[in-house]
Amino acid sequence: MVLETFSNLETKVQKSVDCILSLRTEIKNLKLKNKHLKEKLKNLYSIKQRMEEKIILIQEERIKWKNNLRSLLEKINDLD
Repeated sequence: MVLETFSNLETKVQKSVDCILSLRTEIKNLKLKNKHLKEKLKNLYSIKQRMEEKIILIQEERIKWKNNLRSLLEKINDLD
């Protein structure tokens, strides 16, 4: 009876140890995945920043072209 109880206890302890090791491995993998995702997010944020800067430059250029066109149209209208 006592041997059976110890055997059951040993089995439960071994299962617990196996579970702990498995969870540690999973935690390690999740931390690594999290690190990669953070790097990817950082890269995406950088791309977003560059895109926003480019959009601002394009908008400024568009306004400049619009003003130039308006000026040219006014000159043409003044010819009449």
